Amino acid sequence: MEKSLLSRLNLLNEEETLFLQNLEADVIRNSQNPNFTIAGARVHKGRSDITLHIHSRYEPFPLHKHDFIEIMTVVSGNITHHIDDATIPLCDGDILIMNKHISHSIDKTSEDDIGINFIISDTFLGHVAPDLQDTVFSEFIKENSKERGEPIYLWFRTKENKQIGNLLENLVYELIGDHPDHPVVANTLSLLLRYLSLGRDDLLKSSTLYKTATRKREIAEYISSNYRAASLSELSERTYLSEPYLSKIIRTLFGKCFKELVVDERMHRACLLLTKTDMPVSVIIRSVGYENESYFHREFRRRYGSSPLSMRKSSKAKV
Repeated sequence: MEKSLLSRLNLLNEEETLFLQNLEADVIRNSQNPNFTIAGARVHKGRSDITLHIHSRYEPFPLHKHDFIEIMTVVSGNITHHIDDATIPLCDGDILIMNKHISHSIDKTSEDDIGINFIISDTFLGHVAPDLQDTVFSEFIKENSKERGEPIYLWFRTKENKQIGNLLENLVYELIGDHPDHPVVANTLSLLLRYLSLGRDDLLKSSTLYKTATRKREIAEYISSNYRAASLSELSERTYLSEPYLSKIIRTLFGKCFKELVVDERMHRACLLLTKTDMPVSVIIRSVGYENESYFHREFRRRYGSSPLSMRKSSKAKV
Protein backbone atom coordinates (compact mmCIF):
# COMPACT_ATOMS: atom_id res chain seq x y z
CA MET A 1 0.00 0.00 0.00
CA GLU A 2 1.20 3.52 -0.82
CA LYS A 3 3.33 4.92 2.04
CA SER A 4 1.37 8.14 2.62
CA LEU A 5 -1.89 6.20 2.84
CA LEU A 6 -0.34 3.67 5.21
CA SER A 7 0.88 6.54 7.41
CA ARG A 8 -2.66 7.88 7.68
CA LEU A 9 -3.96 4.45 8.65
CA ASN A 10 -1.25 4.17 11.33
CA LEU A 11 -2.42 7.27 13.20
CA LEU A 12 -3.96 6.65 16.62
CA ASN A 13 -7.73 6.68 16.59
CA GLU A 14 -9.87 7.92 19.48
CA GLU A 15 -10.35 4.48 21.01
CA GLU A 16 -6.62 3.66 20.89
CA THR A 17 -5.80 7.00 22.50
CA LEU A 18 -8.22 6.37 25.36
CA PHE A 19 -6.83 2.90 25.93
CA LEU A 20 -3.20 4.06 25.99
CA GLN A 21 -4.21 6.71 28.53
CA ASN A 22 -5.78 3.99 30.68
CA LEU A 23 -9.21 5.49 30.18
CA GLU A 24 -12.40 3.54 29.47
CA ALA A 25 -12.69 2.93 25.76
CA ASP A 26 -15.50 1.61 23.59
CA VAL A 27 -18.29 -0.18 25.48
CA ILE A 28 -18.12 -2.95 22.88
CA ARG A 29 -14.67 -4.00 24.04
CA ASN A 30 -15.84 -4.11 27.64
CA SER A 31 -18.87 -6.26 26.90
CA GLN A 32 -19.09 -9.61 28.70
CA ASN A 33 -22.14 -10.69 26.71
CA PRO A 34 -21.22 -13.34 24.07
CA ASN A 35 -24.37 -12.40 22.15
CA PHE A 36 -23.43 -8.73 22.02
CA THR A 37 -24.41 -7.40 18.59
CA ILE A 38 -22.94 -4.30 16.99
CA ALA A 39 -25.63 -2.41 15.09
CA GLY A 40 -24.89 -1.25 11.58
CA ALA A 41 -26.80 1.98 12.25
CA ARG A 42 -24.21 2.84 14.88
CA VAL A 43 -21.34 2.34 12.43
CA HIS A 44 -22.87 3.78 9.26
CA LYS A 45 -24.45 6.73 11.10
CA GLY A 46 -26.98 7.04 8.30
CA ARG A 47 -24.39 8.04 5.73
CA SER A 48 -23.71 5.12 3.44
CA ASP A 49 -24.11 1.43 2.63
CA ILE A 50 -20.31 1.12 2.80
CA THR A 51 -18.29 2.43 5.73
CA LEU A 52 -14.62 2.11 6.60
CA HIS A 53 -13.46 1.46 10.16
CA ILE A 54 -9.79 1.08 11.08
CA HIS A 55 -9.34 -1.79 13.53
CA SER A 56 -8.33 -0.53 16.97
CA ARG A 57 -5.05 -1.96 18.24
CA TYR A 58 -3.39 -2.76 21.58
CA GLU A 59 -6.20 -4.80 23.16
CA PRO A 60 -8.28 -7.83 22.26
CA PHE A 61 -11.81 -7.54 20.90
CA PRO A 62 -14.24 -9.84 22.77
CA LEU A 63 -16.74 -12.24 21.26
CA HIS A 64 -19.46 -10.35 19.40
CA LYS A 65 -21.83 -10.37 16.45
CA HIS A 66 -22.97 -7.68 14.02
CA ASP A 67 -26.06 -7.10 11.91
CA PHE A 68 -24.04 -6.28 8.78
CA ILE A 69 -21.50 -7.89 6.45
CA GLU A 70 -17.93 -7.24 7.55
CA ILE A 71 -14.85 -7.38 5.35
CA MET A 72 -11.48 -7.15 7.06
CA THR A 73 -8.26 -6.76 5.15
CA VAL A 74 -4.83 -6.64 6.80
CA VAL A 75 -2.51 -4.06 5.29
CA SER A 76 0.35 -4.58 7.75
CA GLY A 77 1.32 -7.21 10.31
CA ASN A 78 -1.00 -9.95 11.57
CA ILE A 79 -4.49 -10.05 13.08
CA THR A 80 -5.93 -13.30 14.46
CA HIS A 81 -9.67 -13.98 14.52
CA HIS A 82 -11.52 -16.77 16.32
CA ILE A 83 -14.76 -18.01 14.77
CA ASP A 84 -16.39 -20.85 16.68
CA ASP A 85 -13.48 -23.26 17.14
CA ALA A 86 -11.53 -22.08 14.09
CA THR A 87 -8.45 -19.86 14.44
CA ILE A 88 -7.86 -17.59 11.45
CA PRO A 89 -4.42 -15.94 11.46
CA LEU A 90 -4.75 -13.15 8.93
CA CYS A 91 -1.52 -11.69 7.56
CA ASP A 92 -0.60 -8.85 5.22
CA GLY A 93 -2.80 -9.05 2.12
CA ASP A 94 -5.44 -11.38 3.56
CA ILE A 95 -9.16 -10.65 3.25
CA LEU A 96 -11.76 -12.11 5.62
CA ILE A 97 -15.44 -11.70 4.67
CA MET A 98 -18.06 -12.54 7.32
CA ASN A 99 -21.83 -12.58 6.98
CA LYS A 100 -24.07 -11.07 9.64
CA HIS A 101 -24.60 -14.38 11.46
CA ILE A 102 -20.95 -14.80 12.42
CA SER A 103 -19.80 -14.54 16.04
CA HIS A 104 -16.08 -13.84 16.42
CA SER A 105 -13.38 -12.43 18.63
CA ILE A 106 -10.01 -10.88 17.79
CA ASP A 107 -6.67 -11.24 19.57
CA LYS A 108 -4.68 -8.32 20.90
CA THR A 109 -2.68 -6.49 18.22
CA SER A 110 0.40 -4.27 18.24
CA GLU A 111 1.32 -0.96 16.62
CA ASP A 112 2.39 -2.58 13.33
CA ASP A 113 -0.78 -4.67 12.98
CA ILE A 114 -3.04 -2.55 10.82
CA GLY A 115 -6.41 -3.87 9.73
CA ILE A 116 -9.28 -2.22 7.90
CA ASN A 117 -12.93 -3.16 8.25
CA PHE A 118 -15.37 -2.44 5.46
CA ILE A 119 -18.88 -2.39 6.93
CA ILE A 120 -21.37 -3.47 4.24
CA SER A 121 -25.15 -3.21 4.42
CA ASP A 122 -27.60 -5.86 3.23
CA THR A 123 -28.85 -3.33 0.71
CA PHE A 124 -25.49 -3.13 -1.05
CA LEU A 125 -25.10 -6.91 -1.06
CA GLY A 126 -28.54 -7.18 -2.65
CA HIS A 127 -27.44 -4.83 -5.45
CA VAL A 128 -24.37 -6.92 -6.36
CA ALA A 129 -25.95 -10.36 -5.75
CA PRO A 130 -26.94 -10.91 -9.43
CA ASP A 131 -23.29 -10.52 -10.46
CA LEU A 132 -22.18 -13.14 -7.91
CA GLN A 133 -24.56 -15.96 -8.76
CA ASP A 134 -23.04 -19.44 -9.09
CA THR A 135 -19.82 -18.33 -7.36
CA VAL A 136 -18.31 -18.92 -3.93
CA PHE A 137 -20.53 -16.05 -2.75
CA SER A 138 -23.82 -17.75 -3.69
CA GLU A 139 -24.30 -19.62 -0.40
CA PHE A 140 -22.88 -16.66 1.53
CA ILE A 141 -25.54 -14.33 0.11
CA LYS A 142 -28.36 -16.85 0.52
CA GLU A 143 -27.62 -17.47 4.20
CA ASN A 144 -27.02 -13.79 4.93
CA SER A 145 -30.51 -12.94 3.67
CA LYS A 146 -32.15 -15.29 6.18
CA GLU A 147 -33.26 -14.10 9.58
CA ARG A 148 -31.52 -17.10 11.15
CA GLY A 149 -29.10 -18.12 8.45
CA GLU A 150 -25.91 -20.13 8.79
CA PRO A 151 -22.76 -18.21 9.82
CA ILE A 152 -20.40 -18.16 6.85
CA TYR A 153 -16.96 -16.69 6.36
CA LEU A 154 -14.61 -16.60 3.35
CA TRP A 155 -10.84 -16.21 3.87
CA PHE A 156 -8.83 -15.07 0.85
CA ARG A 157 -5.05 -14.78 0.56
CA THR A 158 -4.43 -12.05 -2.02
CA LYS A 159 -1.03 -10.53 -1.26
CA GLU A 160 0.47 -11.44 -4.63
CA ASN A 161 -2.58 -10.31 -6.64
CA LYS A 162 -1.89 -6.81 -7.94
CA GLN A 163 -5.40 -6.21 -9.31
CA ILE A 164 -7.01 -6.88 -5.94
CA GLY A 165 -4.31 -4.88 -4.15
CA ASN A 166 -4.99 -1.87 -6.38
CA LEU A 167 -8.75 -2.13 -5.85
CA LEU A 168 -8.31 -2.28 -2.07
CA GLU A 169 -6.00 0.74 -2.08
CA ASN A 170 -8.43 2.75 -4.22
CA LEU A 171 -11.32 1.77 -1.98
CA VAL A 172 -9.49 2.82 1.18
CA TYR A 173 -8.38 6.08 -0.40
CA GLU A 174 -11.94 7.02 -1.38
CA LEU A 175 -13.48 6.03 1.96
CA ILE A 176 -11.07 8.03 4.13
CA GLY A 177 -11.38 11.01 1.78
CA ASP A 178 -13.99 13.72 1.71
CA HIS A 179 -16.54 11.86 -0.42
CA PRO A 180 -17.14 8.39 1.06
CA ASP A 181 -20.60 8.21 -0.55
CA HIS A 182 -19.31 8.78 -4.09
CA PRO A 183 -20.59 6.15 -6.60
CA VAL A 184 -16.99 5.13 -7.33
CA VAL A 185 -16.87 3.51 -3.86
CA ALA A 186 -19.74 1.12 -4.62
CA ASN A 187 -18.36 0.40 -8.08
CA THR A 188 -14.89 -0.39 -6.71
CA LEU A 189 -16.20 -2.70 -4.00
CA SER A 190 -18.46 -4.44 -6.52
CA LEU A 191 -15.47 -5.02 -8.78
CA LEU A 192 -13.40 -6.32 -5.84
CA LEU A 193 -16.06 -8.92 -5.00
CA ARG A 194 -16.26 -10.02 -8.62
CA TYR A 195 -12.48 -10.54 -8.72
CA LEU A 196 -12.68 -12.64 -5.55
CA SER A 197 -15.55 -14.65 -7.01
CA LEU A 198 -13.58 -15.92 -10.01
CA GLY A 199 -12.98 -19.20 -8.21
CA ARG A 200 -9.18 -19.23 -8.31
CA ASP A 201 -7.92 -21.91 -5.93
CA ASP A 202 -4.85 -19.87 -5.04
CA LEU A 203 -7.01 -17.09 -3.58
CA LEU A 204 -9.53 -18.87 -1.36
CA LYS A 205 -7.54 -20.03 1.67
CA SER A 206 -10.41 -21.38 3.76
CA SER A 207 -14.12 -21.01 4.42
CA THR A 208 -17.10 -22.55 6.14
CA LEU A 209 -18.29 -23.64 2.71
CA TYR A 210 -16.07 -26.71 2.72
CA LYS A 211 -18.10 -29.64 1.47
CA THR A 212 -18.20 -32.72 3.66
CA ALA A 213 -16.36 -34.72 1.02
CA THR A 214 -13.56 -32.16 0.86
CA ARG A 215 -12.99 -32.16 4.60
CA LYS A 216 -13.21 -35.96 4.79
CA ARG A 217 -10.69 -36.34 1.98
CA GLU A 218 -8.34 -33.85 3.64
CA ILE A 219 -8.35 -35.84 6.90
CA ALA A 220 -8.03 -39.22 5.17
CA GLU A 221 -5.12 -38.02 3.04
CA TYR A 222 -3.30 -36.67 6.08
CA ILE A 223 -3.60 -39.99 7.93
CA SER A 224 -2.64 -41.99 4.83
CA SER A 225 0.52 -39.91 4.33
CA ASN A 226 1.50 -39.53 7.99
CA TYR A 227 0.19 -42.67 9.72
CA ARG A 228 3.57 -43.47 11.32
CA ALA A 229 3.56 -40.28 13.39
CA ALA A 230 0.14 -38.72 12.76
CA SER A 231 -1.12 -36.52 15.58
CA LEU A 232 -4.35 -34.66 16.19
CA SER A 233 -2.39 -31.56 17.18
CA GLU A 234 -0.57 -31.44 13.84
CA LEU A 235 -3.80 -31.96 11.89
CA SER A 236 -5.38 -29.22 14.00
CA GLU A 237 -2.62 -26.80 12.96
CA ARG A 238 -3.02 -27.73 9.30
CA THR A 239 -6.77 -27.25 9.27
CA TYR A 240 -6.87 -24.19 11.60
CA LEU A 241 -9.43 -26.01 13.77
CA SER A 242 -9.13 -26.56 17.51
CA GLU A 243 -8.49 -30.13 18.61
CA PRO A 244 -11.88 -30.57 20.37
CA TYR A 245 -13.79 -29.23 17.37
CA LEU A 246 -11.72 -31.31 14.94
CA SER A 247 -12.36 -34.42 17.02
CA LYS A 248 -16.11 -33.83 16.72
CA ILE A 249 -15.83 -33.42 12.94
CA ILE A 250 -13.81 -36.63 12.59
CA ARG A 251 -16.30 -38.69 14.58
CA THR A 252 -19.18 -37.21 12.57
CA LEU A 253 -17.51 -37.93 9.22
CA PHE A 254 -15.96 -41.33 9.96
CA GLY A 255 -17.90 -42.69 12.92
CA LYS A 256 -14.56 -43.22 14.70
CA CYS A 257 -12.13 -41.14 16.69
CA PHE A 258 -8.80 -39.93 15.29
CA LYS A 259 -6.77 -42.56 17.17
CA GLU A 260 -8.91 -45.39 15.77
CA LEU A 261 -8.43 -44.12 12.22
CA VAL A 262 -4.65 -44.01 12.67
CA VAL A 263 -4.60 -47.55 14.09
CA ASP A 264 -6.76 -48.74 11.16
CA GLU A 265 -4.26 -47.32 8.70
CA ARG A 266 -1.25 -48.75 10.51
CA MET A 267 -2.80 -52.22 10.66
CA HIS A 268 -3.78 -52.04 7.00
CA ARG A 269 -0.18 -51.21 6.07
CA ALA A 270 1.12 -53.99 8.31
CA CYS A 271 -1.17 -56.52 6.59
CA LEU A 272 0.09 -55.45 3.17
CA LEU A 273 3.71 -55.88 4.25
CA LEU A 274 2.97 -59.26 5.83
CA THR A 275 1.28 -60.66 2.74
CA LYS A 276 3.33 -58.97 0.01
CA THR A 277 6.87 -59.08 1.43
CA ASP A 278 9.18 -61.27 3.48
CA MET A 279 10.10 -58.42 5.80
CA PRO A 280 10.56 -59.61 9.43
CA VAL A 281 7.58 -58.93 11.67
CA SER A 282 9.67 -56.89 14.09
CA VAL A 283 10.75 -54.60 11.24
CA ILE A 284 7.16 -54.27 9.99
CA ILE A 285 6.01 -53.24 13.47
CA ARG A 286 8.53 -50.40 13.61
CA SER A 287 7.91 -49.37 10.00
CA VAL A 288 4.21 -48.73 10.64
CA GLY A 289 4.89 -46.59 13.70
CA TYR A 290 4.95 -48.90 16.74
CA GLU A 291 7.74 -49.27 19.26
CA ASN A 292 5.87 -51.63 21.61
CA GLU A 293 5.75 -55.03 19.90
CA SER A 294 3.56 -56.59 22.60
CA TYR A 295 0.90 -53.93 22.06
CA PHE A 296 1.01 -54.48 18.31
CA HIS A 297 0.58 -58.26 18.66
CA ARG A 298 -2.37 -57.84 21.04
CA GLU A 299 -4.08 -55.32 18.78
CA PHE A 300 -3.40 -57.41 15.68
CA ARG A 301 -4.87 -60.57 17.22
CA ARG A 302 -7.88 -58.65 18.51
CA ARG A 303 -8.62 -57.36 15.03
CA TYR A 304 -7.83 -60.36 12.85
CA GLY A 305 -8.13 -63.34 15.23
CA SER A 306 -4.64 -64.61 14.43
CA SER A 307 -1.00 -63.70 14.83
CA PRO A 308 0.97 -61.81 12.14
CA LEU A 309 2.94 -64.96 11.25
CA SER A 310 -0.26 -67.01 10.92
CA MET A 311 -1.68 -64.42 8.51
CA ARG A 312 1.53 -64.56 6.46
CA LYS A 313 1.48 -68.38 6.29
CA SER A 314 -2.20 -68.40 5.37
CA SER A 315 -1.61 -65.85 2.63
CA LYS A 316 1.25 -67.87 1.13
CA ALA A 317 -0.81 -71.08 1.28
CA LYS A 318 -3.48 -69.50 -0.90
CA VAL A 319 -1.00 -68.61 -3.64
